[in-house]
Amino acid sequence: MNPVAAFLRWVLAPVLLTLLAAGCNPVVVACAADGTCPQGLVCVKGLCKQSLDGAGQADAETDVGKAHPTTCLASGAGGPSPRSNIAGGVVKGRMLVLSGDEGAGNRCGHTTRGATDTWQLIWCKGWSVSKGKMPSARSAAASVSSPEQSAVYVYGGRFRKASTGAWILRADLWRLEGSEMNWQRLASAGPPPRADAALGLRRSTNTLYLFGGNAAMLDGSDFALSDLWAFDQDNSKWQRLHPVAGPKKRFGHVAAVSDDDRFLVVFGGVQKQAAVITPMNDTWRLDLDKGTWQQISAGTGAPTGRLGAGLLRYPGFAGLLLFGGRDGSQIDHRNDLWTIDPVSGAWQMLRTGDLGAKGSSTRPAQPVQDACAPPAGFMQIDLQSPERRRDFIWGVDPGSGRIWLFGGRGDCGPMRDAWTLHIPTLTWQLHEPSTAGWSCLRNNVKCASLCAAN
Repeated sequence: MNPVAAFLRWVLAPVLLTLLAAGCNPVVVACAADGTCPQGLVCVKGLCKQSLDGAGQADAETDVGKAHPTTCLASGAGGPSPRSNIAGGVVKGRMLVLSGDEGAGNRCGHTTRGATDTWQLIWCKGWSVSKGKMPSARSAAASVSSPEQSAVYVYGGRFRKASTGAWILRADLWRLEGSEMNWQRLASAGPPPRADAALGLRRSTNTLYLFGGNAAMLDGSDFALSDLWAFDQDNSKWQRLHPVAGPKKRFGHVAAVSDDDRFLVVFGGVQKQAAVITPMNDTWRLDLDKGTWQQISAGTGAPTGRLGAGLLRYPGFAGLLLFGGRDGSQIDHRNDLWTIDPVSGAWQMLRTGDLGAKGSSTRPAQPVQDACAPPAGFMQIDLQSPERRRDFIWGVDPGSGRIWLFGGRGDCGPMRDAWTLHIPTLTWQLHEPSTAGWSCLRNNVKCASLCAAN
């Protein structure tokens, strides 16, 4: 079954029909490329909806166009600087961008520079600076969004004013709920402080799960962790869990709770940030009822090992979605899109993104003499996908049914572009180009190397 057909079958039919039966406003989706829609819906001028008479169809289309505009630019001007290692997510039709790292650099490293501002993006209205009570400035924090709760959670991270020296590690837990930009600190004590950890939310018990991370305070002295913690929001209490035979120590990994609320899935990460990184591509799941770990993929048929990727639950879809990350190969940064079945552990590629020689996903399209400055023809760039990247933020907007994505770091440095991933066609749409970090071809600029001077 092709990826689009799989999404139509697994996600949209049960979700849309359930919402329609309940009298709710359904997620708005476009018809597939062949003009088909999930069972029980019909294609009306590009949109899937119930079969109505002519007048009803016209009214429904007008309402949809007003409620869920998706073709306009995100903003005309302003907004955050290009940055990576961002915390935040999507809540109530807004994308939150909390601090991050705006330091410049290329594939071979960069000079860190902590951003201290926080922004929100409302589609078609633009950017505005968030004010009031909120988490202190940080980068490499763990965050997770909950479309059902209209909430974003942020834990930990690190910060320093200068580009060198010791990091201040964070250990506080925050929640933002609703459309008002009013953050609430849930806890300031619990797990030891850390950066590059992973956070997941179990909705049925209102419990947050934290795994792994990096407790090092100095560059070049990584201290990978493998401890597992649970935060009970009803009792405002952290508890360390001790399941045996779990994943190795790691940081820069990703985690998410499956849509059926049964498993916490963990993928990738590294144990050491060396000159040549070797991210892992093993996949583990924690049975949240039994409290036991199980490795469900040892790497065969899985994405290449990843650092700083994104793993996301889409409501109503049994699989989890993985995008991007850095794999440490000659190609390095990625923009491919995958899904994993939390039960079987089977991976499936949904979009290939940029490709190398003869369609290869492992060999560049043009030989590389200088790993820090690849040639202009380094990759066959997929202009219909976001630039290859790591350490971005993304989240599901239940109002439009789209996945929103912002920023991150790629071959050419930090970015500040905004995209949405359209369901069910699995197509990306650019809403705001980046002012930095894009490759020459994507910028429509001729230059000898992959990246123009930003």
